[in-house]
Amino acid sequence: MFVQKWDELKGLVPDDVFARVQAKFRQQLEHSKEWRDVINTYFFRRTGIPDMHGRLIYD
Repeated sequence: MFVQKWDELKGLVPDDVFARVQAKFRQQLEHSKEWRDVINTYFFRRTGIPDMHGRLIYD
């Protein structure tokens, strides 16, 4: 995962660059989770098959 790999670079890149990139990676991670849940909800509504990992299904 990019977030974990980037965290390993702390102290090896300038602090301002590290913080800016870290914030973007974390934002991307949250957006990808939300998009995953939207897709799961769509397919649940079409098929009635729940997510096998018990992830969020929107009402």
